[in-house]
Amino acid sequence: MIVILWGVLLGAWLAVKLTSPGSGIFTQQRIGKGGLPLNCYKFRTMSLGTKEASTHEVTADSVTTVGQFSQKTQIDELPQIWNILKNELSLVGRSPCLPVQRELMSARSELGVLDEIGGITGWAQI
Repeated sequence: MIVILWGVLLGAWLAVKLTSPGSGIFTQQRIGKGGLPLNCYKFRTMSLGTKEASTHEVTADSVTTVGQFSQKTQIDELPQIWNILKNELSLVGRSPCLPVQRELMSARSELGVLDEIGGITGWAQI
């Protein structure tokens, strides 16, 4: 996939780098299979200094112009191909949660959801 999408990956990274200060790639710790932490990679869609939280908990003005397009088209998710290559995520599966989402992690643990590998997109989105 990296070979096929290299142009899109490069273009998205350049768009982020050229339109806002900071790194083009954003790394966020998530909870993976077995409740173990993993570093999830995405193209940065928010301004530097934005609090680390779920997307729906962050104000809309924190999202950059390129980030708005990237989130709509889900191009921001493409760097997670690296997580797939590392066998930390699959293409389709549950979304890995943030370490601060303790209630969600507890419920997923009780249901055995954390026994499965997470994914970039879910069955509901497909």
